[in-house]
Amino acid sequence: MVKASYSTGKPALGVGAGNASVLVDDTADLKMAASSIVMGKTFDNGVICASEQSTVVIESIFEEFKALLQKRGVHFVYGEERKKLGEFLIKGGSINPDIVGQSAQTIAQKCGIKIPGDAVVIATEASEVGPHEPFSFEKLSPVMTLYRAASFNEAKDLCASIVHFGGEGHTAVIHSNDENRIAAFAAAMPAHHLFANVPSSIAAVGTAFNFNVPPSLTLGVGTTGGSSIATNLTPASLINVKLMASRQEHMEWMKTPPNLYFNRNCTREAIADLAKPYPGGKRDTRAMIITDRAMVEFGYCTKVQMMLEQIGFKVAVFDEVAPDPTIECVRAGAAACEQFKPEVLIGLGGGSPMDAAKGIRVFYEHPEAKLEDVGARFIELRKRTCPFPDTGSKVHKLVCIPTTSGTGSEVTPFAVITEGTHKYPLFSYRMTPDVAIVDSAFCDNLPKSLVANAGVDALVHAIEAYVSVASNDFTKAHATRAVKLLFEYLPESYKNGTIRAREMVHHASTIAGIAFANSFLGITHSLSHQIGGAFHTPHGMTNAILMEHVIDYNAVDAPTRMGVYPQYTHPLAKQRYAELARAIGCNGNSDYELVQKFKQRISELKKSLDIPATFAEAGINKDAYYKIIDSLAEHAFDDQCTPANPRFPLVTELRHILESAYDGQPLSSRMYLEPKDAEANKAKA
Repeated sequence: MVKASYSTGKPALGVGAGNASVLVDDTADLKMAASSIVMGKTFDNGVICASEQSTVVIESIFEEFKALLQKRGVHFVYGEERKKLGEFLIKGGSINPDIVGQSAQTIAQKCGIKIPGDAVVIATEASEVGPHEPFSFEKLSPVMTLYRAASFNEAKDLCASIVHFGGEGHTAVIHSNDENRIAAFAAAMPAHHLFANVPSSIAAVGTAFNFNVPPSLTLGVGTTGGSSIATNLTPASLINVKLMASRQEHMEWMKTPPNLYFNRNCTREAIADLAKPYPGGKRDTRAMIITDRAMVEFGYCTKVQMMLEQIGFKVAVFDEVAPDPTIECVRAGAAACEQFKPEVLIGLGGGSPMDAAKGIRVFYEHPEAKLEDVGARFIELRKRTCPFPDTGSKVHKLVCIPTTSGTGSEVTPFAVITEGTHKYPLFSYRMTPDVAIVDSAFCDNLPKSLVANAGVDALVHAIEAYVSVASNDFTKAHATRAVKLLFEYLPESYKNGTIRAREMVHHASTIAGIAFANSFLGITHSLSHQIGGAFHTPHGMTNAILMEHVIDYNAVDAPTRMGVYPQYTHPLAKQRYAELARAIGCNGNSDYELVQKFKQRISELKKSLDIPATFAEAGINKDAYYKIIDSLAEHAFDDQCTPANPRFPLVTELRHILESAYDGQPLSSRMYLEPKDAEANKAKA
């Protein structure tokens, strides 16, 4: 019938065959178990698929339980009578329709055996399961089979075999007072309708004995048994439901570290606050500095260590962080924490030590965590497939002290951790530092190349945050300020390294970090993560080479795909780039013209910083680059930064950007970018 309904070509909800097995163990209330089985087996003469078909009893109680069944009207047949009943029960490998729903007395008459007048169930014993044993089939009548097992585990396995043989997904029952055994039984059964200490046929249809089974005579067996549902079929299953969902803007936020200290030489006072007691009177006394060898050699690590020791901290140093921190480095840092038991972690250095400190905190507090889980992509922050672990159980405070001016990691919920050649951009506000100390005195002696690369990294952060689909009034204010400061002070910081310029660029980096911490980044970073992972190019330089090509790609009125975000109502990238152009003093008659001037200013800035214009100029081998260009594009598409880009890319489009970034040819030579609005066309004319 079920197969016929599925074959009609019309919508159908079907169920499936049952071969309910029952386990009775030596902790059960045997009288109740015997009565329950007889009650279930005689309900509607056993025609319900969920009725008890075969009962497996532990050897130590077998004879006692069998006697209780006999007392309740179960008649056992053996020898010739068993043979007659078996031949009548199964015809041609399936159940005989003439036996379905008949009483025990009628069945006895039809197959030519004699049973007592008060017998309500006919039973026999068996030891095997399969097509050669007729009494291991589903019976749909008051006929039952009794098996014996030496132990609970043997009984459990035998019950599973019975369900597998013609009843997958349906019903299984246990009579036991051992909760652990009940749980083990439930886990082992290939069935969706599981019951303990009840008559299965009556309980399964949702009448008496429980309150969590909806009333129904139709029980689904799920995909386990070839059905479309695994629950009881109810009227609600047949109702067509209309759902009207209106557009609803997301709640937005502005999350920053609870404590942000800034201005030159503020570190000592800021660190002193770490000694303050909590409301209960206790204070932290153990701190570990996460840093790299350069910070040790420059003396910065010793400087911070002495400040901590002077206010009563015991201090350990983990200085094994290398550029682009790996999961191996993070695990090693977590192991060092396990030895020292710090209450405060201090990330000291550029983006790599700060990112490593964030990762070390997570993996120290959750050693069972996997990088692929915490780095898993998601579309909606509150609907992650893999929930991000809580932080704070061991490390009470994460302090970040940037010594370069670019990453903004001291104020962001992001960390980039590398495994092999793949960079995982981790994101969770649980990784936001508790304290950020923005002291430009650490930047006095930065090499010029680092000033340039870090500075343009901060610029890309601000620009991508401004045009992101999640950009808002609060983040745009920070992004605009960062862009203005960087255009004004970055050239001076690079050329002459004046104290004022270094301080303003340092502040701009943090301000840009606040912006993208709350409105996220875009495909400049998606692509940069892949190129940096493959060729170990400086992150800021990589972003800088890509930046203008991404602007060309984003600044169109008819993108192939638009970024998805409720607040992002229509393509706005071109308008927003134009707003940034005005902020730095550009003039133009249209958004198109302003975007071109904005790109020109970026190009001039990069040239003044001696940043290569293409990846070819940066020294990447062409054959090596093009050998993996498709892989780079595919991985960039899957990068967590991609969804916030105002134009959602195709993989082929990402490849075009990579090609243009290598040879410097305009992106328009590889894909259609013609502006379609009348204003732009007029400006071009």
